[in-house]
Amino acid sequence: MPATTGSVTTDFCAAMLDAAASPLPPEVSRAARRTLLNVLGTAASAAGSPAVTVLLAAAAEQGSAGDVQVPGLARTLDPYWGALVTGTAAHLDDFDDTHLATVIHPGAAALATVLSLAQETAPSGAAFLGAFAVGCEAQLRIGNAISPAHYDHGWHITGTCGVFGAAVAASALLGLDAEAASRALSLAATMTLGHREAFGSMTKPLHAGKA
Repeated sequence: MPATTGSVTTDFCAAMLDAAASPLPPEVSRAARRTLLNVLGTAASAAGSPAVTVLLAAAAEQGSAGDVQVPGLARTLDPYWGALVTGTAAHLDDFDDTHLATVIHPGAAALATVLSLAQETAPSGAAFLGAFAVGCEAQLRIGNAISPAHYDHGWHITGTCGVFGAAVAASALLGLDAEAASRALSLAATMTLGHREAFGSMTKPLHAGKA
């Protein structure tokens, strides 16, 4: 049987998808473009890091091949590995945009998602930015609902909320309706990850990549 979801999840997805499909208000557009450029820069700057090198070696061992461009690298990967490498690289140096109220870095998982799906979905610039923006927004809305207790209990909120942003961004680019997107969020909820015990290691940015 297909998974069922409550109306809160479906309503949330409907609001996010409507926002992605509508013109972004000027101030939102500016903020989204700023965050997008910021996280692209941080991802490109980490392209030669040991953590990215390890992931690229694993991708090669798995025979990853595809058209997903990883910022700062000449090689391309399949969507899974492209998202994993991009999300990890974007969060590696901790200079990706931070939402101070929740300490979520929302751009890494959102960027990794939209870049990994760009070849498949061929979005317009507006659709790409809209999906990225709601991917960030979804993380922050959920993060606000669980902060500060979630982080204080040891969870790495960028990873645990990142999966929801990735699911929303992907749903927007893939043209899912609210019901299908709510099922995607339900599946994403089973895949949250990230403990603060990993801070200071290569595993911390991997949380954003896995998201």
